[in-house]
Amino acid sequence: MEHNRPVRDRPHLLLFGWYRPGTGFTRVLQALLPWLAQRYRVTWMGVGYRGDPQRLAEGVRLLPTNPNGGDMMGAYAARQSWRSLAPDIVLALNDPWYLEHYPRELLAVDPSAPLYGYMPLDGDVIDPSILAGLRGFAGLFTYTRHAVGELRRALAAVDLDIPVEVAGHGIDLAAFKPAACGHGLDVRMRRAQQLFDLPEPAFVVLNASRPDPRKRIDLSLELFARAAAGLPANVFLCLHQAWSFPQFVLPLREQARNLGIADRVLWWPPQSGPIADEDLDRLYNACAVGLNTSLGEGFGLVSFEHAATGAPQLLPAHPALRELWGDAALLLPVRPAVSDYSPLRLGQVDVDAAGLLLRHLHDDPQLYRQKAEAALGRCLSADLRWETSARALLRGMAPRPSLS
Repeated sequence: MEHNRPVRDRPHLLLFGWYRPGTGFTRVLQALLPWLAQRYRVTWMGVGYRGDPQRLAEGVRLLPTNPNGGDMMGAYAARQSWRSLAPDIVLALNDPWYLEHYPRELLAVDPSAPLYGYMPLDGDVIDPSILAGLRGFAGLFTYTRHAVGELRRALAAVDLDIPVEVAGHGIDLAAFKPAACGHGLDVRMRRAQQLFDLPEPAFVVLNASRPDPRKRIDLSLELFARAAAGLPANVFLCLHQAWSFPQFVLPLREQARNLGIADRVLWWPPQSGPIADEDLDRLYNACAVGLNTSLGEGFGLVSFEHAATGAPQLLPAHPALRELWGDAALLLPVRPAVSDYSPLRLGQVDVDAAGLLLRHLHDDPQLYRQKAEAALGRCLSADLRWETSARALLRGMAPRPSLS
């Protein structure tokens, strides 16, 4: 077993992926890292990280990328330092159209390098040629069976025989769990009053997606405005936007004003920036319902984290979410859609139907309890353990036989 070997004698894994604490891809790699480090020495090329090199753990170091611009994914820097890095295997986590940087640069200097990609797929592939740049990968992993089918179909259409397998995705149940004082609706509403400094207990609907065009936060505002007309004044919408960029956030604030719901929208945290897991768990436990109105999702991490505290979820009926959730969530009708921000076929939520479902969930205590318990139960499933995902990756990756 590799984890019984001294760290210096283990194969060297070169890991590419975002290092921006508080963001989804970073959370994925942070969760997987302890398992990967049992078998490999790991060098993490931190996409988006421009700080000093760090030792994250024994046998794990973090290196900056793109210090001078022009190399966002870190592929060119790795090519330039390939001899000193001397990896035995490469794993990159990103969207497929970003993964193509790695075979192009790295195989140019080392044609035998074992490259593996781990990716979400947020929708259906319209044009298979968008995957042509993945030529050279030894294997690909993704989150769902639907994504595996889409990737295999599209790769075959461009004559690429690359194995594709499900590695899944996990949830950190140690960080996100029901509050010790309980997770019933009355408890949540009192916690919301305290957290948001409100005059009375409140029923807070949480959309914790970042303000990115694909996430379509504007649809959450629109459906909430329609639902709120028939709901009590203590029903609020919370938009948790740890990373908030003015060009995306300011139009949302203007929309809330135009819809007449500005006083019922809670922007969280008060100051932009990532918050600690303890604070995020406190937010999840204070919010009564989770809401997602994105055009596409490969997994939907924040919905699972919120559900892990015992909160029901309103989610778009995208293929991945139908597969992952079944009837453990209330799935919102969608219609096919495309976007300037993605080459995939996506789905847009029907705001009228979604608004009615939100009102139904608020008005029906039995339905609320049923969906809350179903959401929590789904999060306790073995397929949503990070250990399960890590083992699937480790089984499917092979370092150079001559150097392992």
